[in-house]
Amino acid sequence: MEPEVPWFETSAGTSERIMGVGSLALAYLRMGDTARALETAARTLETLHTLKPVAYWLQSGIASIAEVYFTLWEQASALPAAEQEVLAQGAKAARRSLDTFSQTFPFAQASAWLYRGSEAWLSGHPDEARHAWNEALAAAQRFSTPFEEGQAHFELGRHLAVQDAARRSHLLRARELFSVLGAAGEISRVQRELDRA
Repeated sequence: MEPEVPWFETSAGTSERIMGVGSLALAYLRMGDTARALETAARTLETLHTLKPVAYWLQSGIASIAEVYFTLWEQASALPAAEQEVLAQGAKAARRSLDTFSQTFPFAQASAWLYRGSEAWLSGHPDEARHAWNEALAAAQRFSTPFEEGQAHFELGRHLAVQDAARRSHLLRARELFSVLGAAGEISRVQRELDRA
């Protein structure tokens, strides 16, 4: 995909740019190249500010941008406060884009709730976070979106104390859902959490 990025950024339509470049940002993150992930996500986030939600397939691109920002914000505790704030503002902007998108396309409500929960957690509001992740779980079940259901179980599980029995239950359900979907990266993330117990 990398050789096509200049073409995407100059010739592709806005929705294709969000999908392609948003997915690339997440791929960089998963490969551990956080600088390129952030740079790519930031360029795509600028595009989101001008976009009205008109195409249902944008959900995964917008969610990819949100995942990049929220993951980097979560990992940023050792960074200077100004850099943490840039990540927090980017994460909140991506979450707002998901909120707007989910108002037009209700199947995206699970993603919107998921990142509301992450924002609440990272802002020091654990009860709000758990409430949002439970809402994400309910929305994912209501709209039959098993990937987002797995994400909600994962977030609920990994944010519980190791000795809490519900932690393992949520993580096992997340692993089961991701296994059915063949989501190897997610399965690995869940397994790392299970191994912590």
